[in-house]
Amino acid sequence: MKKINNKLLKILLPIIFIIFNTIYSNAEEKKKILYISSGSPTYTSTQEQMYGFDELLRNDYEIYYEYMNTFKYPEKELEDSFYSLLSYKLKVYPEFDAVVFVDDVASSFALRHTELFGDSKLFLSSVFDDKIIEDAKNKNIECIIREFKPISSNVEIITEIYKNSKNKKRLTLITGPEDIYMNEINEFYSLQGKYPKLKFENKTVDFKSEEELKEVFSKFSKREDIVLFYSPNSSTGSKTVKDTDTTLGSVRQILNAIEGATEAPIFTTVNLGIEYGMMGGYTIDFYKQGSITGEIVKNFLQGNKNYPPILEGEHTSTLIFNQRQLTNNLISKKQIPKDSEIFYESEEFFQTYKSEIILVLIILVILCFIIAFLISEKNIFKKANKKLRESKEIAEEANRAKSNFITNISHELRTPVNVISSSSQLIKRNLEIKEEIDKESLISNINMIEKNSYRLIRLINNIIDVTKSDAGFKKVNLQNVEVISLIENTVLSVIPLADSKNLNVILDTEIEELIMAIDIDKIERIMLNLLSNAIKFSFDKGTILTYISVEENNLIISVQDEGIGIKEESLSDIFNKFVQIDNGFTRLNEGSGLGLSLVKSFVKLHEGDIDVKSNEGKGTIFIIKLPIKVIDSPDVIYNAGIDNKNAIAELSDIYI
Repeated sequence: MKKINNKLLKILLPIIFIIFNTIYSNAEEKKKILYISSGSPTYTSTQEQMYGFDELLRNDYEIYYEYMNTFKYPEKELEDSFYSLLSYKLKVYPEFDAVVFVDDVASSFALRHTELFGDSKLFLSSVFDDKIIEDAKNKNIECIIREFKPISSNVEIITEIYKNSKNKKRLTLITGPEDIYMNEINEFYSLQGKYPKLKFENKTVDFKSEEELKEVFSKFSKREDIVLFYSPNSSTGSKTVKDTDTTLGSVRQILNAIEGATEAPIFTTVNLGIEYGMMGGYTIDFYKQGSITGEIVKNFLQGNKNYPPILEGEHTSTLIFNQRQLTNNLISKKQIPKDSEIFYESEEFFQTYKSEIILVLIILVILCFIIAFLISEKNIFKKANKKLRESKEIAEEANRAKSNFITNISHELRTPVNVISSSSQLIKRNLEIKEEIDKESLISNINMIEKNSYRLIRLINNIIDVTKSDAGFKKVNLQNVEVISLIENTVLSVIPLADSKNLNVILDTEIEELIMAIDIDKIERIMLNLLSNAIKFSFDKGTILTYISVEENNLIISVQDEGIGIKEESLSDIFNKFVQIDNGFTRLNEGSGLGLSLVKSFVKLHEGDIDVKSNEGKGTIFIIKLPIKVIDSPDVIYNAGIDNKNAIAELSDIYI
């Protein structure tokens, strides 16, 4: 057993040695990078740069990080302390293949102490100060990545966005201390001749406190101002900053102090500003800086040196805009470059301005209700006025019609009464004076009295019928009657009177016999009224045609004459009570103006309709449609005749 274990141990030991040796060799083969930043690892800009660098290299290289932990250029004693600390660590650490210095402070330190790093290749990133870049050309620097200075590019974008503005805008560049940012300020003012529609101004701040920044930004107005905020990167060598205590140690603190300080649009040069409500523009992208720096270092370590000695800052910038700010300032996507990134684009407009939209919608709904109410009230008022006018016109027309009726009826009553009175006086005088009675004269006077008495009865009956109709007493006495013979007899009864006016009366029917439920008296009066009108208004030697037919279970009766006709504008009024188309005492034919009104009323009582068509000077036709019905009764009246007295009563006002 011991022999087996010894043999197994002899086999396993070489294998374990080989594995560990391979792992150690691989670990030894991994190249090492030292990353030195001037900022604190708590700063957002430092973190973003570090993340971009680390994500690209951490799987294949060993990365060591050192921080100088100061936002300002370090005092001499602080630099000495960091130098001592770094010297000690470099003795402990193995040799680095590459050393990266980020920001002006770290880059200045590297240029003054290149002896610390031996044969390591040095890379400078995010270098803002042109003097540092100039000094680095004489040192052993592999690549310099220049900090982005987007003055001209942003001014050009601002000009394009506001090119259609009616008011001349004031464009203010805000920078750090003048002794550090003089080049940027000069570049800014050099553009004012190119863009005359903008009023160029500059404002420098020391970034002492939030109160200082809020006071500066609060003076800008949304209507007149545009702000270009040049975010501070370094204050190297600034006496103002060196000699001043400040509570703003990071870019995020500065942006937080500015947020909400003004409603004026703020274009920024730092990508982080988008999160703090700034408009955007060409911005420094810290993550992109770190990523590009990492890519250049990776190319070097892989033996690929296809990169320039100085990489311009445009490569580390991002053209980005805040969708909320675009919307707030009424700027559409068409006004910004097509290749722009949009922050908050995924947010729907409704979600972004939900409360404002709901408030506006509520106000719009209320306004719509108010407008609808006012329109409704206006329409009701108009309709009420219209109805009042119509009622007034109807009342006035009714008054005129009644006045005409009273005048006409007075005349109609006076005429027969005068005739009866005159005839009675003649009879009385003849009886008193003459010894012998003249029978012919007596009979003539009695006939005249009788004729005018019937005329009075007709007028009174018509007035009573109209009164009953207005009061709602509408009664019809229906009987099953052979209606064709009734109509024929009625037409025949007026022939003598028609002959006296040289008129030809014709009856034509498509059917010989039809039994239906009707009120005999009312049908007679309908026919006599229509025939009476036809006789009254026909020309000498004219023809009056009564035609009977059946259509779709309806009895159709038409009475047509070749008379004077009716004006088209008067057709709609002829069935109204008290209406006569030929009014006044000068009219050619007498009448009360109730006949056609009663005709229509009697037709409606039979659930029928009456229509009229007329050509002035050519004649008129009345068309009656009565539904064919029968009542449950065994009795049927055939050959219903017309009482000659009734005919005389209906036609007694026809003067020949």
